[in-house]
Amino acid sequence: MTWQGIIGQDDIALQFAKANERRRLAGSFLFVGPQGIGKRSFAFALAKTLLCQKQNKFSNNSPNLLDSFVPCNLCESCRCFDISSESKIPLTISSLKRSKISLSSQKKAAKTEQAKKNNAAETSFSDKNKVVVPLHPDFFYVCKPDDKSLLPLELLIGEKENRLQSGLCYNISKTPYLGKRKIAIIDDADYLNNEGANALLKTIEEPPFDSIIILIGTSSAKQLPTIRSRCQTIRFHSLDEKNLASLLLEKNYVSDWEQGLRLAQESDGSIVRAIELTDATLDSFRLELYQSLLRLPFNSVEFAIRLNEFVDSAGKEPILRRNRLRMILTMGLEFYRNLLYSFEEQFLNSLPDKLQPFYRQARSKTTDIMTVVRMSDETIKALEQIDRNVNLPYIVDLWLNNLSHLN
Repeated sequence: MTWQGIIGQDDIALQFAKANERRRLAGSFLFVGPQGIGKRSFAFALAKTLLCQKQNKFSNNSPNLLDSFVPCNLCESCRCFDISSESKIPLTISSLKRSKISLSSQKKAAKTEQAKKNNAAETSFSDKNKVVVPLHPDFFYVCKPDDKSLLPLELLIGEKENRLQSGLCYNISKTPYLGKRKIAIIDDADYLNNEGANALLKTIEEPPFDSIIILIGTSSAKQLPTIRSRCQTIRFHSLDEKNLASLLLEKNYVSDWEQGLRLAQESDGSIVRAIELTDATLDSFRLELYQSLLRLPFNSVEFAIRLNEFVDSAGKEPILRRNRLRMILTMGLEFYRNLLYSFEEQFLNSLPDKLQPFYRQARSKTTDIMTVVRMSDETIKALEQIDRNVNLPYIVDLWLNNLSHLN
């Protein structure tokens, strides 16, 4: 069974269904797992289900509890949740008035709000991953804008002149408008700094009555201890290769099953990574990258010029170039990780046929495993610099220079 079309996470959905049936849902959750495996989609589906005005009236006589743990799609709450999907209006924190507003006037209000804030940081995330946030008076969502290195404090507790009178913490404290519950999602929790975490502490430690707060990150290790200790951690697993291949084929990202399975094997269960690998230019550059990493020590200046040219070819928008460099560095990190694992013949044989020669050759040249570990560390540092908005050519030059001096 696939709960609400979200592949591979039925066991987590069942946990929430059981907790909801027993009226024992926690107040704050931390969703962690690799990028592109459905954490955000699951959080949105869960929010719609828990906000549904008829959910608690459903009969749970079904032999499968998940059959009844679904939204009705008919009540006012469900219709509000679907408005943005129908009209393609992206919003972060709903700015609807607390007075009673008809569904048609909500659409009009949303269009006006979007026109006013088209270039604001609050809505700039709409370019990232094409997120469409539901227009619901009891649902609140924030994430890191693409042009920021951290999750802005203003999205959590309001601008300086209206501190604690706007923002997610303020909105979640209000009385529910449509039902008996409010839900907030804080995406990109990996990018909370100490100031942002401190602003959230009281809210996530003692959420308002019948409120649920969900933070989404990639790893519990990336969360500040004060956040981890106050949330129930829910770990999402990478998608099964066959399920991911089926999904890619169903969504027409690949032309046949073989291509879908190959991309699934090379993407660590992440549909975002798999879709990125459908770019033939990126896929072919990976082989060029591997060949260059095999030639260490190499002319770092020469390869830096080639790598920067490829990054710039992604497009004029900075976010496109940053995403491409992030993908390249992730490929480099994967190369070193697989190189370490390749000393086990069983793992080496499990790799795609076209990649096995690279790792056999690299393994024959590797005499010091700790050197590979240090190269992995340098690649991780370069990835972290991308998230801090460091100049891209500087990241490339420093990364390749450090690698060339390690061998």
